[in-house]
Amino acid sequence: MSNQTASTVTYAAVYAATGEPSEVLAWKELPLRAPGPGEVLVALECAAVHPSDFGMITGTYGKKRELPAVAGREGVGRVEAVGSGVKNLAVGDRVRLPEPEGTWRERGVFAEAACLKMPSDLTPEAAAQCLVNPPTAIRVLNDFVALKPGDIVVQNAGNSAVGRTAAFYGRQLGVKVVSLVRNADKLRDELVAGGAALVVEDNDDAPKAIAAFKGESKVRLALNSVGGASVMRLIKACDPNAVVVTFGGMVGDLVRFPTRELIFNNITLKGYWMDKWGREASPETLAAHFEAVYKVFRDGLPLPTDRIVPVSEVVSAVARSRESGRSGKVLLRGPAWK
Repeated sequence: MSNQTASTVTYAAVYAATGEPSEVLAWKELPLRAPGPGEVLVALECAAVHPSDFGMITGTYGKKRELPAVAGREGVGRVEAVGSGVKNLAVGDRVRLPEPEGTWRERGVFAEAACLKMPSDLTPEAAAQCLVNPPTAIRVLNDFVALKPGDIVVQNAGNSAVGRTAAFYGRQLGVKVVSLVRNADKLRDELVAGGAALVVEDNDDAPKAIAAFKGESKVRLALNSVGGASVMRLIKACDPNAVVVTFGGMVGDLVRFPTRELIFNNITLKGYWMDKWGREASPETLAAHFEAVYKVFRDGLPLPTDRIVPVSEVVSAVARSRESGRSGKVLLRGPAWK
């Protein structure tokens, strides 16, 4: 290893108990060893802060880590050293940091097999967001309804990373994506430029606005990551036999449904968890899926960044990411960012 990476310590965002991030998350020193056989030393390049990260830290997410744990689910880094027997990775390669090990760290030693090799032509900001939100958007547009050009998809949280990806990718498919958002007048031009066919305020008038827009087209799929009253608006906008997919619950409220539409329009409600899909997919399917994700970034997927802060300032970054009015994701910059 170089002198830069020959340290016997590193630093990471650690929580020893579940709870509010401001109370349990701490930037702590951890031991760092040289990579052994089949292992690589990776320095963080960029990591994203997600709502699911809060769920992991508070203990409300669908899976939990053994404590104490390093926080963070999504991040990419650069290989700084390799152990004996490493065959597919070399110093300088960009890789995904293994999600179970935690990504909000300066450096770590990981098994080569646990580090997904990532393309180097993407910006650090794009690479760090290739693994959670855009993959979810692509999967939900492909896996529930055989969409045809001209079909309509309605979604809430249209200004989120998933929502923006769904609109951009949907336009490539020839699908009209309608995005429900708060502050629609402020966001409309930006979201339409990014692929949305229609942007409407997420209020009780939304189903009427969608009905006036759709003409002869059918709303065959709805994407819910908000919950509460918002999902009821999506369901009311759907045509008979549509599928409503829930993959998040931003408001922390129950998913509600209007009984009339459910019965008389034969609406189907389904749930989706990207983690589960990834565990069950074959290596070939995963490889093809991520190539599709990389392509949307290469095609110009616009995902705005609110701010980029050093990973050592992760506690303040988490606080910022929980504030309303952000313009995009909060990203963490690691020592490998050049």
